[in-house]
Amino acid sequence: MSVYRIKAQELTQEKFKRYGTVIEAPADDNRSIAEDRYTYWPSVGTFYTSTEEVLIGITRLFVRPFRTCILERQLETESLMLPLMGDILLIVAPNKGMDPEEIVNYKAAEAFIIRKGKGVIFRPGIWYWTPNPIGTDQDVLCCVQKPGTKDKCIKQSFPRGEALEVILPDKDSTD
Repeated sequence: MSVYRIKAQELTQEKFKRYGTVIEAPADDNRSIAEDRYTYWPSVGTFYTSTEEVLIGITRLFVRPFRTCILERQLETESLMLPLMGDILLIVAPNKGMDPEEIVNYKAAEAFIIRKGKGVIFRPGIWYWTPNPIGTDQDVLCCVQKPGTKDKCIKQSFPRGEALEVILPDKDSTD
């Protein structure tokens, strides 16, 4: 038996370009979308299926209260969220259909703890809000089909004075 030894090297885009694309969190805010709850780099990479272009982004989520009075959704595209560094909290609510004028049933919302290394893929039309990091700021890998000309993010505020607040389970709890 012959053993071929190869030396491991640091991954860089230049060294890896003949095999594919390196995906990494940007070191600066160039090409980012910044809001008070996150900084989002929507296109740190792209890959293609046989029929669609898929955008890969990284969102840096900032610690904030586990509360919202807004949900949003995309009607045309699925999306993936995968926490890279730690756990996140996600609020979702079911959709009744695909009517762009649908009123969100925020009272039917649920909250999920998504542990590092476990992700979710949203179906089109599902209501959700920007995830909350648990403990410290977190980076989340986001993948979405490149939106078509009809797709847009639909945001809907709750009636004045209404809000959702999530309570984390006790550490000793099984729920």
